[in-house]
Amino acid sequence: MRSKLKPRGTCLFVPLYRNSDFTRMQKLPNCQPYGNGLLMDSLRGHSFYGLIPPDDLASLVKRAGFAVESIVLDEGSAYLWAKAPDRADQPMRFSIQEAENNFQIHPKID
Repeated sequence: MRSKLKPRGTCLFVPLYRNSDFTRMQKLPNCQPYGNGLLMDSLRGHSFYGLIPPDDLASLVKRAGFAVESIVLDEGSAYLWAKAPDRADQPMRFSIQEAENNFQIHPKID
């Protein structure tokens, strides 16, 4: 994402940070628990819905090379505005390793 923005460009990240629609979604026949969220099978394919606490989101955004401008919490969603660095070096790449209860994200080192 960072490589697609102009230097100092902004990006809005909006995840759920608390269990708002999950109670309803858990009862749907096309949803099943998966890791720290739900896997939904629909006509468009599979979608993963998970919860990301605001502090964890800010940490991931910083690790990806962004500067966090602000975080606003509203009705279970976190709105995080971030700014790309002054100059766009190669994008940071992450490897994602599934753990028993959640996803562990580690930067790749080339």
